[in-house]
Amino acid sequence: MEKWKEFALSKEEEEGVVADEEDIIEDESIQRTLVGKLWIESNFNTRAFKTTMLNAWKLKHTVEVQDLSKNLFLFKFGSKRDMEYVLKSGPWSSDRALLVLRRISGEEQPSDLNMHFSSFWVRVYDLPLMLRSETMAKKLGNIIGSYEEMDVKEAHQNDRFLRIKVTLNLKEPLKRGTFVSFKDKKIRVHFKYERLPTFCFVCGRMGHEIKDCEVVEDLNGE
Repeated sequence: MEKWKEFALSKEEEEGVVADEEDIIEDESIQRTLVGKLWIESNFNTRAFKTTMLNAWKLKHTVEVQDLSKNLFLFKFGSKRDMEYVLKSGPWSSDRALLVLRRISGEEQPSDLNMHFSSFWVRVYDLPLMLRSETMAKKLGNIIGSYEEMDVKEAHQNDRFLRIKVTLNLKEPLKRGTFVSFKDKKIRVHFKYERLPTFCFVCGRMGHEIKDCEVVEDLNGE
């Protein structure tokens, strides 16, 4: 099926059709539907994945799951509240493979959505207490990924780390730490990601382990 997209179309096929207002389906279920992509490069058991997610969510209403491609799915929730709960409570994973979820409007093709971004809570260790401000959280958050918010409650109750929520580009390596220049000192801080799924310790990317890493293969081939 995927190879069909690579074939050139004939002139007659390229002419296509025009979609009018009368062709639009009024389907309220779209408002409680998410596109999900399992961020994994190796093969996996689709049936086991679906069962794992439904058991993890423990929702009151049923969820209809449709296969779109190898690792792309549609989740139609029984209620909008269930959908919002799943979105808010992530990130979710199945057998340590990250599930990326996105809202849809019904106008887009699910396969064209940017499914390589996901939100994570990250702990910043070894940062001096007086630097655990929101302005510093934004600076560090934008080094890790894209800053979303700071856990203010945690900042007041726990002096071990600064907790920041960021959006990560899953195609890029995870940041391990950075330096903060403060009063003629360079302070090294390090990052710990909460609920982190499978990732490679060599290249730092999610979706595979060391044994499946192309970087390792290239190094071994030298």
